[in-house]
Amino acid sequence: MTELERRALLGDKQAQAKCTDKGIVLPCPFCGNEPIIEDNRVFCGVCGLAYEELDSGLSLRAWNTRQAPPIGSCSECAHRYKGHCTSGPCATEETDADFYCGNFKEKENEDNALL
Repeated sequence: MTELERRALLGDKQAQAKCTDKGIVLPCPFCGNEPIIEDNRVFCGVCGLAYEELDSGLSLRAWNTRQAPPIGSCSECAHRYKGHCTSGPCATEETDADFYCGNFKEKENEDNALL
């Protein structure tokens, strides 16, 4: 993976546009597999996600456009309850309050305050 692709996957809009202009197709945003391009359609043969526009350039631009992943500390996450994460791969282990992960969900209220 190139630095340009890494930045694009992290939500950098300029990097996403450069990837599209260079014909670089990013992995599937849902399952991470290599996409398939047919005419004006970009799709994932594994999970079925597809973008079909009027031309292949628009389809590739839609495919390569990603939001920045939600990354935040466990101490600020709604999934953290009594020192444990209740979501994702950390659910069975005690998590350090300073740990960061991609399952981050911002707290909506103090019901999930650190205990």
